[in-house]
Amino acid sequence: MLRELRNAREHLEQALDRYSNACTVVRNHAQSPQFSHSQEHSARMEGELARIINCENKINHAKKCISQAINHSPFVARINSLPDEILARIFHIAIGLQPCFTHLNDPDLEFDYKSFACAQVPERLSHVCCHWRRLAFSLPTLWQHIDIHADAPDVLGRANARMSRVGRLPLDLHIIGFLFEVEELKQWLVSAAPRMKSLTVILYDLFDTLESVLATCFRHCSPTTFSHLTIWKETETKPDHNLVLSLTSPVVPDNVEFDDVFRQLESLRIRQIHPYWGSQAYHGLSELHLASHRSSHSEPLEITIPRLVGILQASPKLRVLRLDLKVTEGQQGAEESSIPDLQQFEVILPLLAPGTKPLQLTLDDLDEDYDLLLQDTVQNFFKRSNVARLKLIFPELDYKELDFDLLSLLAPQLRVFILDHYSWEEYLGEIEVPYARFHERDNSAPNSQLDYLYLHRCRVDLKPCSKLLGDLTHSPRVLVFWKCIFLEDGERMFDEEEIREAFQNVSKDVRILKWDTPKPPDDWFSDSMPRIY
Repeated sequence: MLRELRNAREHLEQALDRYSNACTVVRNHAQSPQFSHSQEHSARMEGELARIINCENKINHAKKCISQAINHSPFVARINSLPDEILARIFHIAIGLQPCFTHLNDPDLEFDYKSFACAQVPERLSHVCCHWRRLAFSLPTLWQHIDIHADAPDVLGRANARMSRVGRLPLDLHIIGFLFEVEELKQWLVSAAPRMKSLTVILYDLFDTLESVLATCFRHCSPTTFSHLTIWKETETKPDHNLVLSLTSPVVPDNVEFDDVFRQLESLRIRQIHPYWGSQAYHGLSELHLASHRSSHSEPLEITIPRLVGILQASPKLRVLRLDLKVTEGQQGAEESSIPDLQQFEVILPLLAPGTKPLQLTLDDLDEDYDLLLQDTVQNFFKRSNVARLKLIFPELDYKELDFDLLSLLAPQLRVFILDHYSWEEYLGEIEVPYARFHERDNSAPNSQLDYLYLHRCRVDLKPCSKLLGDLTHSPRVLVFWKCIFLEDGERMFDEEEIREAFQNVSKDVRILKWDTPKPPDDWFSDSMPRIY
């Protein structure tokens, strides 16, 4: 039996090698300008593709049979034979892999998926078998995350079921949808708010009911428990939209009713809709996101320089800062004017002194008219910081010259570097031309080496890109490609072995991740180090 299996596999491997070589020859002939295509040839290729699919089905059947044989081995542990502690850990990992609609900073998560990617994994786990059901119901930490899609049926029934399984643990509450009818939701919030640790509200549009929902949460929450607030507007903002949350007391309209709640906040993430800039919500924070809608048709969130200075000074222990908004002069008696992007950096960066702790820095939507690394303000910021992880996000597949050697001088402790949407296509046809650098190569640069260089969604022409990276004074230990398009002489490349070989002069460890792999590195949003967006 086993001899027959081995012989059959060896014959299959030989046949597959022969067939793969034949397919390669057919492809090369088809790509040749001298090849004469015909309808008969196209029909033959379509028939061949159908036979390949049939072979795939047979391979999958064989794979299934071998897997079932392995499962019956007494030397392989079945999952239900694992101790409950290990199985519980697997449950938590499975939940962590299920994206929630509050993964707000992930541009690869489509809006429709945000709407429906509610974390139903605990319920699914409990439906597998009675053993899994008993174990899942005995783990309160599985049920702390409660998603409420305002447009889904019986959503409050599921929320009540989760609350009953959490015990006395705090709740992470996420609300998304059109807040048309909110009376039942507000009644439920009266019982849930005292145990609420975090609240995330994602809106499809502006509604007067938003403030009443927030007021219900704030009025019944425990200030010593509630510490994280996110208000995120998904749709574009028009000039006539009122984005300021008043949340004033109905008894004394000039007083803000919830200052005691706001003073206890540790994290505040807002996009477009926000408490007024003088609110206590901006005091004593460790995490602050002030974001605009990314659409060019949307009005940006706007703040004056004095207000921004006041907010930063009110939270001296900020660990996470994201600023994506329009900064205006705000001088009394003078007409407000928008500050160009570069001046926004000049205004903001001098206010920040991260110190010696390792810093994670993201620079998004780099302006094609400026070379930021050459600006004194930016270089001075690097000098008074310890940038250990850096991410540069460019406009869609934009070409911009980078001086990697200068970067190694500005951030000598840089360990992780990410380039997102960068393109080397401008180097086509200029491979023999020396790479134009902003400065002469400085061989006195610190003898440090990048641990990881990530290329995200880049257009990578093999020859110029490998030449550029191969000339680096300090090459990366690991080179990672994610969702990149590879080109050679203007043609798409798909052979991973050839791609790896092209970059062997850059790194001995070249990784080309599968297209559906989650965006690396998976700890970029970790709380382990301060970061600025």
